[in-house]
Amino acid sequence: MTSPMTWLGPLISSVPEIDDAGWRSLERLADDLGALCAVGAADSTDADVRSRWLLGLRRELAARGHRAPVGLPGLLWQTLAQFIAGFHDLDLRDATGLGHGAMIIAEGGAGAVAHWRTRLTAGELVGIAATERHGGSRIQEITTRATMGSVSISVFGPVV
Repeated sequence: MTSPMTWLGPLISSVPEIDDAGWRSLERLADDLGALCAVGAADSTDADVRSRWLLGLRRELAARGHRAPVGLPGLLWQTLAQFIAGFHDLDLRDATGLGHGAMIIAEGGAGAVAHWRTRLTAGELVGIAATERHGGSRIQEITTRATMGSVSISVFGPVV
C-alpha cells in the first residue's frame, strides 16, 4: 500500500518552512496513524462506535505528542498532517490540531483560552452543531430560536 509520505516526499524541498524535525514528526504521524487505523472501530457502521473511535484516536495522537510547531511552520505542518490523516480516513481531518477550537484560542477571553488550550492539547475536540435541517449556512432560512431560561434542541443526526 502507498504511504501518505510517498505523496508528500516530493514536497520536502518545496516547503523549506518545515525543517528536518518537522518532516520526521510528519513521518511519525503517518506511521502512528497507519498503525492506529489498522485496529479498532475504523470501519464500524455504528455511528456512536465510530464517533467514539475517532475521538479516542485523536486523544491517542495528542498523548503521543503529535501537534504542530508554532508559527508559519505549524500552519504548513497542520495542512500536511490533515492530508496524512485524510489519506487514512476523511473523518480524521481534525485528528491533530485545534480544529474548531482555533476560534476560541484566537478570539476567546483569557480564561476560556487557558481552559480550552489545555483540553485541546490533550486531544479534546470542540464541535460546532448545526441545528438547521439545511446545515445552518443559509441565514434567511434559520428556524432555531433561543430564549432566556429555556433550551429547545432538535437533533437531525447523531450526537456524540
